[in-house]
Amino acid sequence: MDKITYINRGKKYGTVEVRFTSEEVAKKLSMEPIKAEDIVLLPLYKGKRTSKITMNNIPPEADAEVLVAAVMVGLEEKINILQATVEEEEFWKGQKIIIAIQAEVQTLEEIPETLKISEDERVTVFVEGRKPRCFGCGKKGHVRAECQPQPKPQEAAQPSGKEEAVSSETALVGPGGTTEGVEVTEAAEPTEEEKKSEETKKEEGWPEGLRTDKVRIFP
Repeated sequence: MDKITYINRGKKYGTVEVRFTSEEVAKKLSMEPIKAEDIVLLPLYKGKRTSKITMNNIPPEADAEVLVAAVMVGLEEKINILQATVEEEEFWKGQKIIIAIQAEVQTLEEIPETLKISEDERVTVFVEGRKPRCFGCGKKGHVRAECQPQPKPQEAAQPSGKEEAVSSETALVGPGGTTEGVEVTEAAEPTEEEKKSEETKKEEGWPEGLRTDKVRIFP
């Protein structure tokens, strides 16, 4: 090391600039985080941070080199590949691809989240340092366990018992367009004479319900 300079310092973080004697040494030490007892240093080399891309459960017939190239499509000028390894996962789950890279933080968000390897199968691409996506609401920045439930639409207020029910019957309207002064009484049961009179009218062809004995004809 040639020189160490403190650039910035906060309550929970600090920025340190380290100048090395050669570019080869700088690249070597910037490939992975440096861990101490209570401190973790995340090296940035030429403005790019070290990160790791992981793809699990890769079928044996899939070409690892093709998948690595597919992840980098359109980002070749923004990402430096430091190392790419293929491992066999335990319990015969498939292959595991690990890619060590250097890229700017905003570039990590541009890496695809899934890769389609067949008509019915996709592989999830995990990127260290990228904002997680919630599998519940689909938004970035939190995981499903931390997802806040969306407020439900307010249900329409149900009418209380105190509210007056709207009658489907037509109200009687008195003079002036109001019901004031209108007395409503129940119709009395017809007498035997009225019943006989109604039967006689039906036989003579009078319209049903017309009672002339109750109708006053004015001159």
